Amino acid sequence: FGAVLFWRKDVDVKAYVQASYAAFGLTAVLSALSIDKHAPVKHQEHPHVARTLLRQGLWVQGANGLQLMNYRLAYWIIEHALGRAALGLYSVGTQLAESAWIAPRSLGMVLVSRVSNLDEVAQQRRLTLLTAKVAIAFALLVVLVLAILPDAVFQLAFGEDIAGLRPIVLLLAPGIISMSASQAFSHYFSGKGQNRHNLVGSGLGMLITAGLGWWAVQQWGLEGAALTASLAYSASVIYQWTVFRRRHHTRLRDLWPNAEDVARLRNVARSLIRRS
Repeated sequence: FGAVLFWRKDVDVKAYVQASYAAFGLTAVLSALSIDKHAPVKHQEHPHVARTLLRQGLWVQGANGLQLMNYRLAYWIIEHALGRAALGLYSVGTQLAESAWIAPRSLGMVLVSRVSNLDEVAQQRRLTLLTAKVAIAFALLVVLVLAILPDAVFQLAFGEDIAGLRPIVLLLAPGIISMSASQAFSHYFSGKGQNRHNLVGSGLGMLITAGLGWWAVQQWGLEGAALTASLAYSASVIYQWTVFRRRHHTRLRDLWPNAEDVARLRNVARSLIRRS
């Protein structure tokens, strides 16, 4: 559907919305057919499925809604305080920085399916910590690359008006890395059916943006917006980490790479070399 939009000449916002509905709708239909084919569900055997799905769905959508409001509130504050030109620059900076979430989100999708099908608590803990470590490492790498690229590269891609992204990216970096780790904890709680913790984490971030956003933007401009975003994202993951730590008696140093992680990385590298 994206390719169709690319080649059409009369593309507008409505065309994008229509393509999104078509793409997501087709995905939902094909997924439902695939699930019914490989693992048919008989409602008589699971009378409480609908109730459980509704309850968990409300928690999930509540968390996603608050997180989306958090993003959009920051944009609204910048537009009204600094204008659309500043908003455009900030939007480019955040989208570049948030590219660090691509791999963590993909890993999170794998984690949620593993956690939901595992009964061993120790295994759930190990997989979640491993996912968090990989997510943090990938985010660090992406942020480092963005931080060292000169403005000329961004101007080549986004236009000559794009300048001064590095301070925004650097101030967003702590929050981006925090949210990368949050992908692991969020999907862990989803796999455990405890999405209320994700809702609370998103709510804390929203409160920080609502409470500090306008003042910080007035004081420091786009740097204040980036700093507020980092504080909001960090608050979310701190809450999630606190709950996870108490449940599994985990220490902060457990997020650091260890000998087992190094050995696992070597095995992966050797496997890739053999395949090549």
